Amino acid sequence: ETAFGTFHSLFWKMLRDQGELRDRSILEEGEQLAAAKQILAQQGDSNETTELAQWLLSRYELFRNTGQERGERVEAQEIVWRRAYEEYKRERRKMDFDDILAAMKQALEQPNIRRSFQAQYQYFLVDEFQDVNQAQYDVVRMLAAPQDNLFVVGDDDQSVYGFRGAKPGIMMEFMKDYPQAKQILLDINYRSSGYIVKGA
Repeated sequence: ETAFGTFHSLFWKMLRDQGELRDRSILEEGEQLAAAKQILAQQGDSNETTELAQWLLSRYELFRNTGQERGERVEAQEIVWRRAYEEYKRERRKMDFDDILAAMKQALEQPNIRRSFQAQYQYFLVDEFQDVNQAQYDVVRMLAAPQDNLFVVGDDDQSVYGFRGAKPGIMMEFMKDYPQAKQILLDINYRSSGYIVKGA
């Protein structure tokens, strides 16, 4: 079988096809923000704003994708907010994008499901590899094993999703994880004129 898409759309399809998430639906970004603001209001935060809700969601996303917090200390109020956000999703049988990734990893930890996916999808190509986070990479490695038919394309100078936990270092360490891999450097620019390349 051949499939194309983002990590989240592919993993959602794979999990649904496996019968794992038939009673769940996706919490879209607009609904996610509305939920974050609603929880702030319920907690009596008089400074409830869109910016604060976005900040809380962003910090939580980073934590869930990397296991690390961004700089600032996590206050007790933020921990309470996170618990309320998880409860909001549970009550409505909703999943956000980070839940999809976590569910995929959890499913792959079951040998029978992992083998089923590995038999169905035997070759993997990941584009924009410089923008993957650790959780995404872990899942891709589980899927690609044991054949390790994994082809990745990326440019470590173009990573733009650090705020979401993207880790360009994953690409830099790829050859250590897969010592049998062949590296092909695309070091000739066929698209731009010499004038543009020199200016860049």
